Amino acid sequence: MPTAQATFATADLLAIANEQMLEYVVPLVLGVREDYWTKDYDVALADGTLSYRLPYRAIMGKLREVSLLDAQSNVRNLPRVNINDLQSSNFGFWLQGDQVWLAGDSTAVTNLGVSLRLTYHLRPNQIIETSGATTVASFSATNRTVTLTAPPAAYTGNTSWDIIRARTPFDTLSHDEAGTLSGSTITFAGSLPADLAAGDYVTLTEQTPVPQIPVELHGLLAQKCAIKVLEAKQMFDKLKAAGEELGRLERDARSVLSPRVDGEALRIVNRASLYRNRW
Repeated sequence: MPTAQATFATADLLAIANEQMLEYVVPLVLGVREDYWTKDYDVALADGTLSYRLPYRAIMGKLREVSLLDAQSNVRNLPRVNINDLQSSNFGFWLQGDQVWLAGDSTAVTNLGVSLRLTYHLRPNQIIETSGATTVASFSATNRTVTLTAPPAAYTGNTSWDIIRARTPFDTLSHDEAGTLSGSTITFAGSLPADLAAGDYVTLTEQTPVPQIPVELHGLLAQKCAIKVLEAKQMFDKLKAAGEELGRLERDARSVLSPRVDGEALRIVNRASLYRNRW
């Protein structure tokens, strides 16, 4: 686009990029089933409670896995139960709206474990301008403090933060972390990520200054955004070539996204085995 064009402001281009991340890149990456963006959410089981809410940042409100953890953090898979078979099921889970329901008696469930583990795919954050984020200048794990390089004005008064790794694939190290900003220092309520490093990003919740995909996919996202711009500007003479280039980039992306471990085939485990159901 010519530098003098006034059709698309930076905010417009970022809106297009965020739209294409969710509508194009996320389905592409999840389609290879290689557990990108996979996170665990552990919640303590409570007597008398059979329903637990899904993590609100799970892509499409979907779960990768549901498990029980015992006091030694041993994991036991929970099978999904058909909602039509609840009367005859005393072990497992089913989904209703944005909640996970456990089958059987609540006391019997808590006897099997102390925590419920919901494994899910974390939705990538909304891409913002780099001026809207800042980086870690220094930190103290003991004091749970992070000193920021230059906190934007929008940070004042906020108490919830995301920490994003500054290296590809720009993973979310910690999200929705409670913390109080004083000057250039945030004091967090919980422990800092074990692999936090100077230069990592600290952002407002659900924001990121860099697309949260491997750097090898950044060109693919940019090309998809360029096509949307060409469509909006009705530059149809350039669309064919741009579309062909997008097709090439997508084929290359699929070839490198999967498998993630070239030297090892994924081992299939029989979850229905009697030996696996002993705890």
